[in-house]
Amino acid sequence: MSSQSGIEANQNLLRDFQSFVASQKKVLILKIQNEALEVDSTLDGGDASIDVWLQSLRSTLSEHAPAYVVIRNNNGKTFTFISYVPSEAKVHDKMVYASTNGAIARDLGADHFSSSVFVDSKEDLTSQWWESVQGEKKGSDSNIHAEEDPEKQDDEIWLQAGSSSRRKSLVQDQRKELGFRMDPSLEKVVYGCAGHSGDVDVVYTIVIKGEELQLDAKHTLENLKTDLVGALPTENPSYNIVSSAKGEFFIYCCPSGSKVRDRMKYAASRLAFTKDLKNHGYNFKQTVEVGDPAELDVSSLLETTSEQKKDTAKASQFLGGKMRFSKPRGPRRR
Repeated sequence: MSSQSGIEANQNLLRDFQSFVASQKKVLILKIQNEALEVDSTLDGGDASIDVWLQSLRSTLSEHAPAYVVIRNNNGKTFTFISYVPSEAKVHDKMVYASTNGAIARDLGADHFSSSVFVDSKEDLTSQWWESVQGEKKGSDSNIHAEEDPEKQDDEIWLQAGSSSRRKSLVQDQRKELGFRMDPSLEKVVYGCAGHSGDVDVVYTIVIKGEELQLDAKHTLENLKTDLVGALPTENPSYNIVSSAKGEFFIYCCPSGSKVRDRMKYAASRLAFTKDLKNHGYNFKQTVEVGDPAELDVSSLLETTSEQKKDTAKASQFLGGKMRFSKPRGPRRR
């Protein structure tokens, strides 16, 4: 069972947002604090010029901390939603905000917003920028109204998690770079085992500590079918690489008691990590995502592998789209 990433708007935030909509204030700034979305501050526009209230906004925003910014449009009726994720922010914070981006805009009410904009430097918030935003047609640069599938959502997370200097390469291949550093000892162990499945069943458990992927544990199993579930962590999310005689498997576990921030970190990094492993020689029979380890159906996992072998055997009977028949024997000599 997979867990959807993202922090939802609570009733307090929805009430504060409605108060902002009903007021004449120009800017609403939201931040994620203690795993909840909260109003950080509001700014008055009044009769001030564009340059004045934008300067106030730039002064309020940090060069190191992301935020969501809602700005009242010039028509006074609709709003522009800004996902502000500075290049200098921690990778962890970038992923948390990126994975919540679409959900918060929808929770607040998509009809309120004429456009959704991503900004990675507060210095970009100039009068020329604001005039260009106001000149856009409704919904022309917005993904608020679009339903995102998991693949597309993860692409967006990785695109927004990258700095401006990396964004071009990320557009070409959003998942080819890991957002977290890999501990050298983990790199040596994991990459060294790629494509070398043998008679011994081994599980490598990998976790994110700080901003680094680290090897948390290595388990050698006597019986893959009966011992695999017990080798998986039950308290916190983890990536698990299974190298066995049955093949290689990737298992992402996200236990029900995991913190929301941890869920988002692991969910946002999973596709990039598995792609990186495949680029280094891994050929996973299956990539599985479960909540609690007890949800993993090992029998089904191994049976699927057996079925794949049967299908391969059947396919080998065909050559060039035609079935290959055994050559008939000639008549016996008398």
